[in-house]
Amino acid sequence: SKVEAVVERAGRYAGDIDRYYASALSVPLQDGATRGLLGLLCRAAPTIPVALLQEWPEATEIENLYLETLAPFVRFEDGQLYFIHPSLIAYLKEETRSRLPGVDVAAQERSYHSALADRCGMRSSADPLGRARVFHLLRAGRPGELLDLLSSEWVRFAISSFLPYALLRPLMLAGLEAAWSLGELGHVVRLILLDYELDRRTTRTAAGDLAKRFLRLDQPDLAVLQLRAAGRLLVDDKI
Repeated sequence: SKVEAVVERAGRYAGDIDRYYASALSVPLQDGATRGLLGLLCRAAPTIPVALLQEWPEATEIENLYLETLAPFVRFEDGQLYFIHPSLIAYLKEETRSRLPGVDVAAQERSYHSALADRCGMRSSADPLGRARVFHLLRAGRPGELLDLLSSEWVRFAISSFLPYALLRPLMLAGLEAAWSLGELGHVVRLILLDYELDRRTTRTAAGDLAKRFLRLDQPDLAVLQLRAAGRLLVDDKI
């Protein structure tokens, strides 16, 4: 396939891998609109559902970009778009930053992630986009909204969906960082206790046992989720 051929050529490439990417992508990156769109896509990785891209106002531009340029550099699996290698994501992040002297690159990064946070929408903690929104809010410098999102009710929904603790632990860390940056000690204590509770609950239920139960209930997706991470969670967290 085209993707396999690109990966193989990249693996044999003896020079600077950035030069290899530049040979194919430097011309599209000269267009401001395309550069901005690629800036969003590479920062959305790895959570890029195709269904979400169809909702973006640039849906037509994304399809044209895929047909004309990106097809050899991405793959589709389970309804998700993936870049072929982390080095490509790193290259695109660097190339989509402004080259103008004196530009606040940190502010530009916050702008990218702020746009992505808004595009994730208000989704549940069981939805990968809901969890991705937490990290985009953190990187966008919007800690107050992050803490509002990371409520007890919102986290509790993940419990009923049997999300493994390993998927929620990063959310707790993001919440702690946001709470500390705002001096919200009440939230700091709440999240520490919540994280402790999650860990304790996880150690009482083996991921393998849960996976077997889910398989008997004909829920293979939940079984795989448990095997990829570990355990389930059940908490009651209040400030």
